[in-house]
Parts: sequence; structure tokens; C-alpha cells
Amino acid sequence: MLSCLVAAACVGDAAPSAAPAALPWTPVATVAFGADDVSAPFTLHPRGAVTFVRVTGVPLADTCMQLQSLTAPDGTYLVAANNSGPYCTRCRWRVATAIGSGVFALPTDGAFPTLEARLRLLDCDVLLESVSPGRRRASARVEALDGAVVVHGTFDVALAYTPSAAITADDALALQADAARWFDGTGVTLRWAPPCALDADLDASAELTWSDFAALTPLVRAADARCPAAGALRVYVAGCWSYRDPITGTTSEPEGLTTRIPAGLAGGVVDGVVVRSGRCGKLPARASGRTVAHELGHALGLFHSVEIDGRADDLDDTTGDDIMNAVPSLNDHGFTPQQVAVLRRHPLMRE
Repeated sequence: MLSCLVAAACVGDAAPSAAPAALPWTPVATVAFGADDVSAPFTLHPRGAVTFVRVTGVPLADTCMQLQSLTAPDGTYLVAANNSGPYCTRCRWRVATAIGSGVFALPTDGAFPTLEARLRLLDCDVLLESVSPGRRRASARVEALDGAVVVHGTFDVALAYTPSAAITADDALALQADAARWFDGTGVTLRWAPPCALDADLDASAELTWSDFAALTPLVRAADARCPAAGALRVYVAGCWSYRDPITGTTSEPEGLTTRIPAGLAGGVVDGVVVRSGRCGKLPARASGRTVAHELGHALGLFHSVEIDGRADDLDDTTGDDIMNAVPSLNDHGFTPQQVAVLRRHPLMRE
């Protein structure tokens, strides 16, 4: 059974969380998708250590996008064509598929004065290229934001737990403290809002997939009404949910799931982290600070150092012997230096 899963985003009927904190996004272009489901090209002007590219589908629902190409001025391809699945597999820098809206982090470090990019539409159900391209009339708004790696930063987080989580307020505080200790020595401080007990819960049949988090609607609405936390990334703790693989149709009960990488930067969609705790489902579970820290690593921009299938990330100092292994509960080590650098470049990291 997978212990940790990453999905790209969520659109559809789920009520959106509070809008992300205001950041100085620069409009780049609005591009249409052609008969081949590939967008018109647009030009990026990277500055600084990393450029964040936010793409938002029009319409928001059922518009799933991945980079089709990214080309340097000398013709070098930084992204090769035909990228499908929850993250880009033919990219110099790994980026998550944007479902509805998402952000690509491009750590160019000022090496390229310009980049030409194109997007491709994917089938939102399976995150693969459509077998019948050209059937959807869609476009995408593209925005850019230059970023830097901070030396010390604070990241705002808010924990909300349901009745099925079977934890007390003291348990929630302990969970927050345990998660925070995994960031000791990284230069990242988690600033937790007071934990919030929700009166809403998930049904035992609630299922999440790569791209469908509609089941989280009751939690999102209850948290926004009961304990607003403007600008903070939500961590939901609940026992009643499972993950369904949209390709195989099988279900599992992972330790946690993050809606997108990086999180907290796209509006109009459910965005955040959900971890398992409680007695709902096949197996009893107890949320751990290590799992929460692992999922927050995803939210801050990290992918699995080693996937279940053995695929490695794009960082040089990761071998899977760290907290971002796909099975976090089996590893007692923290973040590597290069993982720390990724954590500290998130746009919502406050110095």
C-alpha cells in the first residue's frame, strides 16, 4: 500500500479554500489550445534563482495542463514533448501537472535570458494525452513570479481535524510540534494557527484521486466558516478517506496526500494537505508528525526522492534515505541540503 501520494490539484464541485496571499504575479500571456491540444507559444524572462509560472485554465474545470516544451535561446530543449501523469517526466526540472490551476517552479538561476514554452492539455481523469485531441475549447492564463532562496523563513500552517480523526486538542498540538521538529536546522519555521476541531467529517466512502478532491468539500467549508486562517496552508486530519487509482481502479489508504506541488499559490481550487488518523476504513491509523512534515515538504515544492517504482527526483544529493521517500514512515532521516534549498524558495516563505 502506498504511504504517501501526490496529486496535482483539484477542481470541480469542491468549494475553494481562502484565496492565496497576494503576490506580485506578472501577466505573461493568455494562450489558446489548438486542434492538437497544444497551446500557442509564450515567452518567459527568468530572473533570479527561480521563476514560478502559474497557469490557470479557462474554463477552470476539466482543464489539465503540463509543459509540452521549454526551449532555451540556443534551441536546447529543457522539456521534451509527451509528458503525462501527475508530474513531468521529461523535464530538466520536475513540475507537477496543473489541474485547473497550478504552478511550475523553474530554478533557472538566471542562466537563460528567455525561454519559449508551450502547454499541452491532458485528460483530467487519467492525466494522459487525449485519444481524441481538439475536442475541448480551452485557453490558459499564464503569470510569472521571480523568487529567491531565503536564509531563514516562516511558513503559515493551519491544522483542522474531524471527529473521525479521533484526536483531542492536546493531540493536535502535539502533532504540530512533532511536525515542526523535522524542520529544525533547515531555516524553515512552521507558524501554526491554533488547531481547529471541525464538526463536519468525510463519509467512509470518500475517495480522492490524482485530480479529484471533491470529497473534501465538507472539510473546506467547515474550516473556512469555523476557523478562518487567511494566508495559511490547511492541513486536514481525517480518518474517512481513501485513494483510488484512476487507471487501475484499485483503492488504498495512504498516510497522507498533498493536492499540488507547490501548494498555496493557486486560487479557485481546493489546495492543501490531508493526512490519515482514526479508525475509519480498513486499517486504524494514527497521524504522525513525520507524515505531516513529509506532506508539507511536498507543499513547499519537493517531490519524492525515490518513487515506489524506483524513479528518482531531480536533486543530486537524494538517494531515498530521507524524509521525502515515498514511504515516509520507513525513514528516520530529515531533509537533505538541496531539499532544504527548495523548501526555502517557496514564494510564501516570509523572512
